[in-house]
Amino acid sequence: MKNAIKDVLIHVIVGVAVFLGAFFFFNHQISSEKGQDYSELANSTFPVMQIQSENGYYNTMPAFLDPIDLSLVRNHITVIGSDRTLNLCLHNYDYDITAIQYELFTNPEEEPLEEGTINKLTEDESEGIRTGSIVFETNLKKDTNYYLRMAARLDNHTRVFFYTKLINGEGCHLSEAMTFAREFHNNLFDKTEFQKNIKYLEPAAGRRTTSLEKVDINSSVDAISFGNTKVKPESDPIVTIKEINEVYVVLQMDSILSSEVREGVVQYYDLSEKYKLR
Repeated sequence: MKNAIKDVLIHVIVGVAVFLGAFFFFNHQISSEKGQDYSELANSTFPVMQIQSENGYYNTMPAFLDPIDLSLVRNHITVIGSDRTLNLCLHNYDYDITAIQYELFTNPEEEPLEEGTINKLTEDESEGIRTGSIVFETNLKKDTNYYLRMAARLDNHTRVFFYTKLINGEGCHLSEAMTFAREFHNNLFDKTEFQKNIKYLEPAAGRRTTSLEKVDINSSVDAISFGNTKVKPESDPIVTIKEINEVYVVLQMDSILSSEVREGVVQYYDLSEKYKLR
């Protein structure tokens, strides 16, 4: 299996692998003339949860004030390994959250298979995060969808909920997929390093790309590397796992770029990349 992965190096499947779509500039110019004062955007009102892995964070989960229907939890998939351990990262945004309760379901309409509380959270003040782990007692079966509902109390009156869909990810090669996608993403911003990406592209002969709004694996090499637009990353990519099994992984990476359109004037862009890797 390792040789097969190395052979294709998580080969980018035709038509969907590199989706540098949503290369939209915002409707207004974020920065204006040089010397103008700016203010940073405030943090999220409520905490945000992410999954922690050896390849970084993925699956950002917003907080909900009220419980939601578990059947609606399908915008991302979290992978559990054979150790049945789920590592969490909580961006608590100054809330003093000391515990996280959880419930594990297979059928949204039935009682939870398992429930418990994470009472030990480790704080990293420099990063503004708290981390903790769930070690499930339930043996998560292959080819079965599970749903995880987590809850945290912000104060005496406010409780928020986080949701994710879980699967047993043994044999799904998530680590290799995330490593490839991050490397491909980083290479986009260096014309020399970008040469490593070219072998995964399949530009269509005669196809002309006149806009960077949406490009894919069949677009020109020049278009996929942003053409003559000089851009630089302004944020780390946020990774979301959309689909995963033993054959392929579909993941999305969202980030913010900037480009100095003229002296002292900076334009910001949303970049969304979608990879289907096998």
